[in-house]
Amino acid sequence: MKNLVTANQSHIEDAFEKINKVARFLKRNDFNEFAVVGSSALLVCGFPLNRNVGDIDIEVICSHKREQVFKALADAYGNNFYEAREEYPEVAGSTHKPYIFEIAGVKVNVWCVKEFTHSMLVEARGIRFSTLMSTLCRKMAYKRKKDSRDALSFASTLIEIVSR
Repeated sequence: MKNLVTANQSHIEDAFEKINKVARFLKRNDFNEFAVVGSSALLVCGFPLNRNVGDIDIEVICSHKREQVFKALADAYGNNFYEAREEYPEVAGSTHKPYIFEIAGVKVNVWCVKEFTHSMLVEARGIRFSTLMSTLCRKMAYKRKKDSRDALSFASTLIEIVSR
């Protein structure tokens, strides 16, 4: 477990600082229906990761017309990753990969959805987050190696705690 990056208070505060920058941008631009999902949500839940989080994944409920804001930001950032068809299970109304760009030095992946894909959301400091179990279940559906490693990290931590 030496490689485990524990979610101590400084990690959580650092994550919140980055998330708040993105949240302020979204709210200033009238995107009020959003939720932080993925590894950043796990970190805020206190989940011990075996890696550093390099970006923030966000689901935003918005119309196709409003979605064009994110497309323009991704294009200006020089990223057209969103054009690739999703190889993972279709996410509630999202038929593309995320729009990727930076806001105030924070790398962001935005999925525009018709409804949140996570059935369980919690609010912390005025921001919605997917819950630990909801995020882990969603990540396991993607079947990516990094997500499997996150789940193994979680299982190892539980075993360590129970064994004490």
